[in-house]
Parts: sequence; structure tokens; C-alpha cells
Amino acid sequence: MNSEKQNIGTDKLRVSIYARKSAPDERDTSLETQIANCREFLNDYPFLQEYIVYQEDDVSGMFTDRTEYQKMLNLAKSGGVDVIVVMKLDRLNRNYANGETAIKLLNSYGCFVIAGDMKNPETPVDEFTRGILMLQNQYIVRLIASDTMRVEMNNVKNGLSAGGVAPYGYTTINKRYYINEDEAPAIRVIFDKISKGESYSQVITELNRLGYTTRNGQQFSYTTLNAMLKNEKYCGVYVYNHKDGKKKKNRVLIENFDEVRNETAIPPIIDRKNFDKVQKILKQRVTMPVSNLNSPFILTGLIFCKQCGSSMSGVSQTGGRSKQKYRTYACPNHREKNRQTLLHKTHKCRLSRNGCKVDYNRKRE
Repeated sequence: MNSEKQNIGTDKLRVSIYARKSAPDERDTSLETQIANCREFLNDYPFLQEYIVYQEDDVSGMFTDRTEYQKMLNLAKSGGVDVIVVMKLDRLNRNYANGETAIKLLNSYGCFVIAGDMKNPETPVDEFTRGILMLQNQYIVRLIASDTMRVEMNNVKNGLSAGGVAPYGYTTINKRYYINEDEAPAIRVIFDKISKGESYSQVITELNRLGYTTRNGQQFSYTTLNAMLKNEKYCGVYVYNHKDGKKKKNRVLIENFDEVRNETAIPPIIDRKNFDKVQKILKQRVTMPVSNLNSPFILTGLIFCKQCGSSMSGVSQTGGRSKQKYRTYACPNHREKNRQTLLHKTHKCRLSRNGCKVDYNRKRE
């Protein structure tokens, strides 16, 4: 049978009701009765709100390959539900091992399971009470987070800071953004250089020459530059609760609120045309994800091309009379091929006590 979805408030704990009836057996409680009992239970706890109902008729609980059951598990896995309520635990699974596995799995997704028979005299009261208290605490946390997000969203709509430290180049006074004229010139240099096709290394060299440092007095890094170049605040746009398709850890409410975009909240340091040009340049540059320590190329994502700032990728090569294999790092942007020649710039990385050094060797083949 199909699931039924309901509208729900942003600060309520989302509840999924699951009802299952086995093969035709008049002794088995009807789906309607199971759902009604679960709803009666929810009436006692106002912080729990029905979100979706999954029901299956003529389906055995001995197996887990049930259509609606799997839909419910997938919803929990995606973070789409907080609590699953069943009339009895055996509605979830008839098989004890499968039932225990399912409950542990759902708990790992941050989803709590409550059954009506947990409240009967044969079940220790502490177990049921503990579960309800946990849900109440979760509700309180969500309520506070919800109120906080509403205040922050309202601030952004009114051109005020939602909190946190102002980005380099700005300062905040009474929550309003103002250009920091001591730092803003560095931002203009960064965008100007990148828009002309210069590398991160060249930008950092110029910043050092001009005497610009971070607020901690340190030299600008590739990571810092990359974050700055993608920050829309520099062209006057304030985006709050940015919906980029990525799951935000510990931000359970993020999908329940709209993205707020205020294009007049901040005085721009960079004009929009130049900002968009830089974004296009950055997308054209090859970037590689940071590899884990099990990778043979553990420096991937940590070393960058001196010429263009792109992340260098690992390359396995064989050389010498012994045909011994060795690993180097190469910039994907510095390979040019035409009909007559292949110009290949290889960046060999060696480690020293002072850190990572990059050699640049050209060879024609």
C-alpha cells in the first residue's frame, strides 16, 4: 500500500507510523486499528507530529525485503524522519535478529523507535520513560535551533549579520557590514590577479610584496585564497542557509527553512562582473579531492602547481636501468599536445625537513 505524507512544523519531531498485517488472518490486528493506536499514542506527546504513514497488507514480518519497510529505512537514512512508531515491535520485524539489527541501524541514523507495547506492564517502565525523555530533549534542542535560525534569517533579510566573524575585508558595527579599508585592497588584488589568469602562487607573492597578511599575521595560503574567491559577500551578496545539495552535519533544520539571499545587504568590494569571471576561471582549473592516507599518493590535494594553483595529481612512472617504479606529482593543466611535439611538465615532489619542495623539469619527447 502507498505511504501517506503530511505537512509538519519546522520545530516538531517528524514521526513515521509503520503498520503491517500478515497473510490473511482475522486474529491479526487490522492496519486501520494499528494506525489509530499509534495516532492515539502521539496525542499524548505534542512535540511528536505525524509526518508519513507506511502500511503493508498481506506481508510477512519474517523478511526485510518489504517495499514500504525499505522506503521507511531509506527515509531514516537520509535524515527525513526522527521517530518511528509501531503498535507492537513485531510489526517492525517478526525475526528477533532482524528486529535488533533494524533498531540499531535506525538508531545509527539518529532515528528513535517506539512501540506501543513498550508501555505495557511486562516492559520495564524506565526503558519507556528514558526514551520519551530523550525525545523531549531532542525536541527542546530543535526548538532552540529553530528559533535561532528564524532570528538569523530575519537579520539577513534586514541587511544585518547573522553572527560570526566578518570575512577579511569587512568589519561589523551593530551587526551591519562595513568595508575595512585596511584589508579591502588585498581582496581587490586577489580578484584582479586571478581574473587576469595569474596563479595562486603569483597572487601570494604579490600580497607578500605589498605587505598584506591574514588577521593572524600569517601569509595567505592556497586554501584561504580559494575560500575568499568563492565568497559572494565580496560582491555584496549575503546568502544564508545556502542550499548547495550537501548534507550539513548537525544542521537538522537546514532543509526545513528556505535559503535567504540578500543582494544589497553588504557594500561590495568586487563588482559582480569580475566576481563571475573569477568563478568561471576557477571552474576551468582542475581540482582534486584530498586523498586518504591509504592512497599511494598521500600528497594529492595538499600540493599545488606554482604556475596556476591547481591541485597536482599523482603519476606512477618507471625509469632507470633497473626499471624501478617511482611516484611523482604532475599538474594536469601543463600538458600540451600537438601533432609534432608533446610538451610535458612534470613536477617531482621530494620531502625534506623543511616540508615539501617541488622541482620543475621540462622534457621534450
